[in-house]
Amino acid sequence: MMLGRPRGAESSNPFILSKPVVFRGENTMQPTPMQPGAGAAQQPMYQPQYIAQHNPVDHIKPLASDFLLAVGSIIGIFLMMLGTLIYGLSLHGDVYNLGKVIAAFGVFIVSVVLLMGAIVRVDADKLVRFGYIIAAVAILIWIGFW
Repeated sequence: MMLGRPRGAESSNPFILSKPVVFRGENTMQPTPMQPGAGAAQQPMYQPQYIAQHNPVDHIKPLASDFLLAVGSIIGIFLMMLGTLIYGLSLHGDVYNLGKVIAAFGVFIVSVVLLMGAIVRVDADKLVRFGYIIAAVAILIWIGFW
């Protein structure tokens, strides 16, 4: 009596099987990758992988989230307001120039944020992106850097 030998093994050595062991429900007619005709029925592990196309805007897209666009706009508007208050209430020439520089930096931040939102946010509606561009151009025309 030999223990541990599957049914169908007739060799004297318990580790060498003379016939292949077939388990219940096993399909022996399906080709394996080593048999001829295996190319016709591809195994799931041999299917080609899908490689997504590289888009350089995908790296910049997190910088143009709704939250960061709002924060950038608010900071730019605050700097514009602060610079206007400083040069509007100043009595000295250097303080007046400092206020103009702060206001110009606020205009720069707001226009860059709006243009970046229009360029990077391709998932937004066309009219929204067009509105970003119009707002940035209007700020640059009517307020200007200096």
